Amino acid sequence: MVRRLTMVTAVLVAVSAAYGAAVKIKTFDVFAPEDTVNADGMAILNYVAGNDKTIVQLIVSDFTPDTVYGVLLTDGLLNLEIPDAFMADENGHGNFHEEIPSLDASGFDIELYVDDGVTCNLCVDGDRDGDGFVFEAGELRAIGENNS
Repeated sequence: MVRRLTMVTAVLVAVSAAYGAAVKIKTFDVFAPEDTVNADGMAILNYVAGNDKTIVQLIVSDFTPDTVYGVLLTDGLLNLEIPDAFMADENGHGNFHEEIPSLDASGFDIELYVDDGVTCNLCVDGDRDGDGFVFEAGELRAIGENNS
């Protein structure tokens, strides 16, 4: 009995060391008049130390139906932009799942942008106005602040 308990404990310690604490963003502040007053979202950011990656999972509801959204993960210094991240369905619901290698992004905020699909062949990394970002301020729709 003691041997079995020791093995179970060793397995639990190994699993805990491989996965960091998941951080949950429970609500999003919405910034768009065309989105319904009930628009909201939830996200989980989980850094997996053993594989050196962050798993991002996002669910939104009551956003603008049939609209493509981009995701920006930011800690104020580092920005990771993911255009065409997901499309809200006919009810304004959508989800997003991404694994980000070689980065602990578990402390990052999440910003959601309408992705207008405008491409810029002469821009650096899709930056249309030279400000260093693919997404523009007028496209911002929601921010989920990480309070961890």
